[in-house]
Amino acid sequence: MSSSDVVIQVDNVRKVYQSGEIEVEALRGVNLQIKRGDFLAIMGTSGSGKSTLMNLLGCLDRPTSGHYYFAGDDVSNFNRDQLARIRGERIGFVFQGFNLLTRTSAIDNVMLPLVYSQKYKPKERRERAKKLLTKFGLGDRLDHHPNQLSGGQQQRVAIARSLINEPEVLLADEPTGNLDTRTGLEILAEFQRLNREDGQTIIMVTHDRDIANCCSRQVIMTDGQVVGDRRTTQPRDAAAELAAYLKSGRHLLLEAAS
Repeated sequence: MSSSDVVIQVDNVRKVYQSGEIEVEALRGVNLQIKRGDFLAIMGTSGSGKSTLMNLLGCLDRPTSGHYYFAGDDVSNFNRDQLARIRGERIGFVFQGFNLLTRTSAIDNVMLPLVYSQKYKPKERRERAKKLLTKFGLGDRLDHHPNQLSGGQQQRVAIARSLINEPEVLLADEPTGNLDTRTGLEILAEFQRLNREDGQTIIMVTHDRDIANCCSRQVIMTDGQVVGDRRTTQPRDAAAELAAYLKSGRHLLLEAAS
């Protein structure tokens, strides 16, 4: 494997929080290497350290010790402005709660990162956002506000927003946690398509093994340490499962019951 194949490398990273007079060691010497094009799930129960690791990978926090290399750069000791630049230009984020601006249209939500980065002229920003929303089946919802969109549509807007700067890595934190079965499968199918067709590197935090089985690689954490790292022999095909689910008519029964 050449160094250019590696987008993230974590070497003996520790993260210690101070709680009064007590030190809490959230990460205990984590080592991890992620290649470009990986679709990786970080799994673990509450308190396992997966969220702390996600924060470090997303440059939202810094390690207490050890090194974190992003695309070859040691970002462990970057200052706030340097970390913010990486977050804004090279990493995309998708959250469980969508985090959309409620009084802002779908297209304006997607354009928001470009407004902050000032990378394109206003007309170019709109064209890029429109292209992404159309790609995710929302070309007729450009001017809709979040309260006019379903949960799945809101999450697709959030995914489009995360991709607007063409990030090297997409970080997804429990992205289907607020969605029903059908919509969750739709979103997982979108992630698989992004990874397989576009080669997008995706790191997803989840506690759900079924969701992790949609990824091509699974990293398991316990007590702040990586205790497992395996390739998924045959990942679940979310698109195929969605088609079978719709064919079964179960979604109609649930909708009728609600």
